[in-house]
Amino acid sequence: LHAVELASRLGVSRLLVPPDPGVLSAYGMLVSPVRKDVSRTVLLGPDDAPRIDTVYDELEGEARRAMESEGVDSTEVDTDQLADVRYRGQSFELR
Repeated sequence: LHAVELASRLGVSRLLVPPDPGVLSAYGMLVSPVRKDVSRTVLLGPDDAPRIDTVYDELEGEARRAMESEGVDSTEVDTDQLADVRYRGQSFELR
């Protein structure tokens, strides 16, 4: 849609446009791996570290149920755990 104007501004004299660009986009969506991200903000004190496992278990259950509702077998689901953490009053997260 904007390729000609963009090419003109960039000084590009030739464009390569696939015959059915919308089909390629739809195809990519169909063959891409299914992914579901879940997250939760949790405020923890110094003695609350054991609670982290509980939160991860709850999030994993939520993600598995969401995947199952999309028709994905939960035995085929891989999960990763990641935490962005910061001290109270800190303005940026540590990963």
